[in-house]
Amino acid sequence: MTKRSGTVLVNWLACFALTCSVLFAMTPQTGADEILEGRISQKDLSRYSWFENTKQEYMPDDSVVQALMPYSQQLHFVVVLGTWCSDSRKHVPAFYSLMGALHIGDKHIELIGVDREKRSASVDLAPLRIEYVPTIIVFYKAKEVGRIVEEPKVSLEKDLLQMLQKADSN
Repeated sequence: MTKRSGTVLVNWLACFALTCSVLFAMTPQTGADEILEGRISQKDLSRYSWFENTKQEYMPDDSVVQALMPYSQQLHFVVVLGTWCSDSRKHVPAFYSLMGALHIGDKHIELIGVDREKRSASVDLAPLRIEYVPTIIVFYKAKEVGRIVEEPKVSLEKDLLQMLQKADSN
């Protein structure tokens, strides 16, 4: 190999390495450790295997789902989660499985991702008083009727039904 061809090869390899690093930096990363922050969607979460797998595995109790159906059209939720949090990874996909069973669409769910300090640079969370994640805030007839914080007491659907029955009796 001549000195000139060696220089050309080194220059080519340098250009190749630079191009690869630029392309890699531009590719959206959805690694298991990526923290999603701010307003996010179910579609954002569906890129994670933990979300899709847990969502498919969770089977809401059919009898409780039937009891929840009369309430379903007047429900709205604010869900604050951490993609880094094991409780969020367990209960938020299950929540979406329940929402599917209740035919509650994404327009009734506000999903907010937070960092490990339970903050988001783009959403003011102070009025929500978030201490732990996930926090599922339940609104019925436009009033907050309860929260599921970190994990349900019994199950997502049974806890939700209890909140709604209590709110309906007031």
